[in-house]
Amino acid sequence: MAPGHAEISAGRVEGSRISLESVGVIDAPSAAQVSGVKRAWWLDGELLRYDVEMSALDQPMTWHLGAELRRV
Repeated sequence: MAPGHAEISAGRVEGSRISLESVGVIDAPSAAQVSGVKRAWWLDGELLRYDVEMSALDQPMTWHLGAELRRV
């Protein structure tokens, strides 16, 4: 999230996947309004993958970013 937000999330573990969804987001006065965040981490072979979805500024929940980590 952009600077100036605090998030409380609840989640679950299913196999090699961890999923979190915000149950509350508080924005600083100077920050853009964020109404929800979903995060997921999962193993894909030798990769650790990560996705973030976000709803902000009265827009619906949508994919925001993703990453993959490789062991070196």
